[in-house]
Amino acid sequence: MAEQAYEFESFPRGKLPAQLTRRQFFSGLINEIRAFAHEENHPVYRLSDLGDMPNQDLVWVVPVLLPGGEISSKEGYVWGKAPAARNPVRLFPADSPAAFVLEQFNGERTIVDASRSLAVSAVWDKQRAFAYVRGVFLWLVLAKLCVPKGKRKQ
Repeated sequence: MAEQAYEFESFPRGKLPAQLTRRQFFSGLINEIRAFAHEENHPVYRLSDLGDMPNQDLVWVVPVLLPGGEISSKEGYVWGKAPAARNPVRLFPADSPAAFVLEQFNGERTIVDASRSLAVSAVWDKQRAFAYVRGVFLWLVLAKLCVPKGKRKQ
């Protein structure tokens, strides 16, 4: 793959494509009904809306890797296998800043926390680091390896 395919800071805005099986559709529908009934208690995110989410809202999202997913390194790349997937997919080069970002997604740190760490580590400006972290997060959501846990406001 060409290196430009990993320019996460250029991840486009827009609805994320939903590729659901019938079983996933019904369980997702049930989860959305449950979330709607309890939306005053915690933030609710539709995965398809994450690509359109304004930066001022996205900064507080806490990325969490899905239980049962597998992350591995092989042949100079980081690979990921979603919980229900048969085969792993190549995510990005193991020596890329995306590998550093993945380490930041521990279920406790927000996207803005991860982007601040990346800005320091890669010596990037804050806007570029945020755009890159956003791109890595959305890429992992599309790979069905990561979801938003919620948001924490300061």
